[in-house]
Amino acid sequence: MSFIVALTFASEVGDVRRFDNQRQLMAFLGLVPSERSTGDTVKRGSLTLAGNRRARRVLIKGAWAYRYPARVTEPIRVRLEGAAEGGAGDTGA
Repeated sequence: MSFIVALTFASEVGDVRRFDNQRQLMAFLGLVPSERSTGDTVKRGSLTLAGNRRARRVLIKGAWAYRYPARVTEPIRVRLEGAAEGGAGDTGA
């Protein structure tokens, strides 16, 4: 997932040095809250969603994928323990 996120982000955004600060990048991606303000009252709402849809989508999907650690099933755990010990692990023989 991380390779796809990085590749999509790089292709959609291009050179991130063209942005003077992080706020400009977030605005380009549409990851800034909407705001309704009148006088002294400021109300912030959900994301504006104005910006690059593809880059925003893969960044959000990548964040959701990273939220929880990968589930390690029993066969994978055995294989990982074998690799950590320097052996071949479960070869199936």
